[in-house]
Amino acid sequence: MFGVGIDRRPPAPGRFVKTGDLSWHVEEDGIGDPVLLLFHGYLGSTAVWYRAMPLLAPRLRVVAVDLPGAGYSDRPADAPYDLQWLASLVPGLLDALGIESCLLGGHSLGGAVALRAAARNPERCRGLVLVAPLAYCQKPPPGLRFAKKHPAIAGRFFASPIGRAVIPRLVRRAAFASREARVAVNVRRLLDHLDAPGGWSAATRMGLAAGDSAPTAETLRTISCPALVVWGREDVVHASSLARRIADDLGAGARIAVVPHASHNCHEEAPELFARETLAWLDDHFPR
Repeated sequence: MFGVGIDRRPPAPGRFVKTGDLSWHVEEDGIGDPVLLLFHGYLGSTAVWYRAMPLLAPRLRVVAVDLPGAGYSDRPADAPYDLQWLASLVPGLLDALGIESCLLGGHSLGGAVALRAAARNPERCRGLVLVAPLAYCQKPPPGLRFAKKHPAIAGRFFASPIGRAVIPRLVRRAAFASREARVAVNVRRLLDHLDAPGGWSAATRMGLAAGDSAPTAETLRTISCPALVVWGREDVVHASSLARRIADDLGAGARIAVVPHASHNCHEEAPELFARETLAWLDDHFPR
């Protein structure tokens, strides 16, 4: 929709797998069972799991993927980019990775993908690890709605020095509670992915579709596998009070873990606490 369309990114750090006409970028760590397949949130990539993956890898195989439209994965121009479409691709991805069944994990929008995929394919989802997942119908934020109505103006703004200077502040405010949180690398990576061909268009379409296609309470109530719901207490994107509502809709098998002094990206801001809660939940439900 807008953006410079020049690919300045370094080579992809992981490998690629194909499902039909789609190429997915994948990064892995660890071995063993169960497998944890991780989906990033909106505007994210596999990199959002870098701090947590090595802490989980001694216990299980961790597979992080770039969703279509994000990171190094393909960005088909004619894709709907809604959550139903993304979730419908998960069985094919599992087949390509040689995974019969696994734990599905996700942050924010990626958590919504995991929820929808678990509801559609219960035989392939052994459990859920959800970090502040998008759920229930929500309007896109004002910035996305503005970008849809005025793509040229939004494109000029974010391509300008002022727009580029604003983005780090927006990322810090939305994702992190701590002033010490280092976001420069995150922002550079985010902009490189967005500026690559098709990046801004795919991201805008995905963001606009997410709220209307978010999992409903009825969807959550069809899921019967164990679930861990992790939330930063100071989350300003999705209020931490939603953790209880989501856990109640998921049923008796859901556990809540609230990370103090952390915001929306609590798995990045407090990876040790996130890993500790995840490993404790694993030991309870999937003992070695």
